[in-house]
Amino acid sequence: MTIKFKSFVQHSSPTRTVSFTDFINDTGVTVAGQTDNQYSAVKGDTGHYANLVNATNGVMRLQASATGSLQAKTGLVQTLSWKPNQGFGAANHVKPHPFRVASRFRYTDTGAKGINIWFGFTDSVAIEHPVIDTGGAIISAASNAVGFGISTKGQSGEGTNWIGYAVNADVNADPVALDSGSTLAPAGGYHVYELEVKHGPGDTGGVANFYIDGKSVGRLESPVVLTTPMTPAIYVWGDTGGKQLLDIDYIEVSAPRDSGQ
Repeated sequence: MTIKFKSFVQHSSPTRTVSFTDFINDTGVTVAGQTDNQYSAVKGDTGHYANLVNATNGVMRLQASATGSLQAKTGLVQTLSWKPNQGFGAANHVKPHPFRVASRFRYTDTGAKGINIWFGFTDSVAIEHPVIDTGGAIISAASNAVGFGISTKGQSGEGTNWIGYAVNADVNADPVALDSGSTLAPAGGYHVYELEVKHGPGDTGGVANFYIDGKSVGRLESPVVLTTPMTPAIYVWGDTGGKQLLDIDYIEVSAPRDSGQ
């Protein structure tokens, strides 16, 4: 049996807008503010940093503080320059490309008590966890967000498995457990995580599809309000007891080129 995997690398074209950040320049520089003129590094504790690392392919390393809390996090955001419904103008008869974000990253195990990671789209550039499992409840700081999430101190049945989260107009969707291959590798192996939001003309809900290493692992219906301006974002945070490291090889975002009609 042949298994077909999804191609996640896209290219700019007259019908598609693409942002690709490889983090390969200026290695060894601690970042404050803009990186590659596309992402801002944000942090919520003095022990956090975002650092361009001298590694093969270029790596952006996010570190969460060893003395932080669930409220203290570090991450990368752009600006609110993307919309899930962009490209569907009255004169747009070309089959659109999906609204999507992909990243290759790994978690480095430092023996810490807990690791929390969030990757996807959100409607805020504030230093916040768009959607989080506290171990007792699913809460969201964003009004609209959709993405991958993991909390090693999450609710029963989650553990080290990736979960698909979404919040639509301040209403949290039921999280979906992402299927085979979605366990976080504690040894620090790289994996490619991809999220796309698709909808057709006249469809006001849409669907979010989740992929790991090109393989479909889950979906969520009506994930966000499709007219919401959003930014790609990736965050890491943890409990006290040890620093958390997340190495990002690249982040790529693409969407239909908006017609403005």
